[in-house]
Amino acid sequence: MPLKQHLKAMLALALFFCAVPAHAQVIFQEDFGSGTPLGPPLPAGTTTYTYNGTTTGVYPDFLLDGQYTIASNTKQAFNQWADIFDHTTGNGTGFMLVVNATAGVEDEFYRRQITLTPNTTFELVAQLTPTNSQADKDYCDANAGGLILPNVKMRVETPTGSLLDVIDTGVIPFSTTPQWRTYKLRFTTPVAGGDVVLVLSNNAPGGCGNDIALDGINVRVPVTMVAANDTGVVTDATSGAANVVSVLDNDSDDGLPIFNPVLTAIGLPPQLTFDTATGKVGVVAGAATGTYSFTYEVCETPLKFNCDTATVTIHVSNPAPPGTGICPAGMSPIAEAGYGFDAIFSDNNPAPKAEGAYAPAGTNDQSATFGEVLWWSYIQIDLTGDPNILVAGNTALTLSLTQHWFDTAGVRISVSADGTSWTSLGTIGTLPNWSPGSIAGRWSPNILRHDTVTVPGTGIRYVRIGRLNGGVRVDGVGFVEKCTIADPPTPEIAVTKASVSYVAGGHRLPQTDVVYSITVTNSGDGATDADSVFMVDLLPANMEFYNGDFDAAGPALNPVVWIDNGSGLDFVYGRDVAYASGAAAPASYAACTYTPAAGYDPDVRFVCVNPKGQMQGGGATNEWQVQFRARIP
Repeated sequence: MPLKQHLKAMLALALFFCAVPAHAQVIFQEDFGSGTPLGPPLPAGTTTYTYNGTTTGVYPDFLLDGQYTIASNTKQAFNQWADIFDHTTGNGTGFMLVVNATAGVEDEFYRRQITLTPNTTFELVAQLTPTNSQADKDYCDANAGGLILPNVKMRVETPTGSLLDVIDTGVIPFSTTPQWRTYKLRFTTPVAGGDVVLVLSNNAPGGCGNDIALDGINVRVPVTMVAANDTGVVTDATSGAANVVSVLDNDSDDGLPIFNPVLTAIGLPPQLTFDTATGKVGVVAGAATGTYSFTYEVCETPLKFNCDTATVTIHVSNPAPPGTGICPAGMSPIAEAGYGFDAIFSDNNPAPKAEGAYAPAGTNDQSATFGEVLWWSYIQIDLTGDPNILVAGNTALTLSLTQHWFDTAGVRISVSADGTSWTSLGTIGTLPNWSPGSIAGRWSPNILRHDTVTVPGTGIRYVRIGRLNGGVRVDGVGFVEKCTIADPPTPEIAVTKASVSYVAGGHRLPQTDVVYSITVTNSGDGATDADSVFMVDLLPANMEFYNGDFDAAGPALNPVVWIDNGSGLDFVYGRDVAYASGAAAPASYAACTYTPAAGYDPDVRFVCVNPKGQMQGGGATNEWQVQFRARIP
């Protein structure tokens, strides 16, 4: 018999406990058992189809219209389907209910009455996938006008037939490798009683295709807890911070504040504190600069199954150690110590001294590296080795010196920022021994001493040590704080993307629209270059861009909506939005050359946005957002 005659409206249904959220409380679940197929028939009243316990799945011995069997693989019902094991085990040990659906739309194939708590909200959950193989699809596309994709109606009603809620899955997409898809229906039991009937029916016409596997049907108490991620910033953790964020501020249960929450921290770092009674997150005193995070769980008391988890991230950015340095305009002080970089001698003295620490005070100068200042000579030391770095003004400059030879010794100290203009800081040591008071300030011969002077003005680069009396050895010069040129303001651009159903509160089902929102933020302190902001967004595979009025006669007039929040940019849709259809992302706005068709266009792969002007930074908020629609096929 030709393949076309085999491809009738078929349905495979596997009912058993499937994977559910970790905290969901399952009230009802159905499992057809396991073992050697084919399994036993269902209890009377579960289905209106006729049991076939001898089918081999091979023509002519396969399921006929209106028949079902209990199998562990869809090929046991029809060997030209895709090779699909049950979703629970995935290895062929679990049974499935496999149905050859009749040709009628709204053809009911499963019914089960259960008892639940009255006046309570529950969820009916199922996972489905088309079972047709690629060969099935190719045949139907070539000979029968295309493969008919499955569509299932899930409804819950009272025993008397009053409808509580219903959902159509819509067309369930085909995949060469079958993919399970989850569908949910939320309903509330009547106040007068909790008896309900679960009904699944075929919602697609018979013909070439419409074959489906349903693996996992259960009724559970829905998880209504929603925990949102939290982020906090601490700019100085010296004394700690007790309440950086409170996690409960952003969390909710069924849209309302959580009543009697139970909080648990998971992986709390030692730099953070977490008050499980209030949800407040703090930073311990002295926490180092860094980013710290942990996960927490929030549950409703006493319903431990109604829980959710989220992540807390705290950024600690401590200021540099405080200093007293004074710097020129355009430079910033940094508490970074150092020593003279090299030395220039005015006469025949030893070679220049390399950068390095000086010896401790009290050290015999014979063990120290030194340069000598003799007669009327001097040593000139470059302290930073960089014209863009100075030793900060109003800070200490330490000179490591010792007397050599004579019974008295002294030096003159001069400093300069540029090596041209010099400022005298006075003398260290004694006056010449022939002058009055020459015995004052006598040094111990050959023993290093550390003398401190204050850097004047807004900073220096050079120090010059000249002979005043006797002979002096210079071991080195040290400083405690630098001035450096401040980094220019720079932009820091971040992009986030989110999606919601176009219909408020709607489900993301086939043939429904999704709204994508892309937000671009400049968290830096500088603006971007003019006209340089260029964003390219890749649509998810198979999504169909909507090229029409975004909100259908609302305030928006174009497919892409612009929302500005302090960006400083100028946006015109006809000038600043373009599209691309290739596989690779366009490298520039000029490369976005595709013109989309009106309505839904599946060939649009990239949305390009190039607003004009400079995107500002340094403000409380500098961001912009674009929104557009796309349809789930």
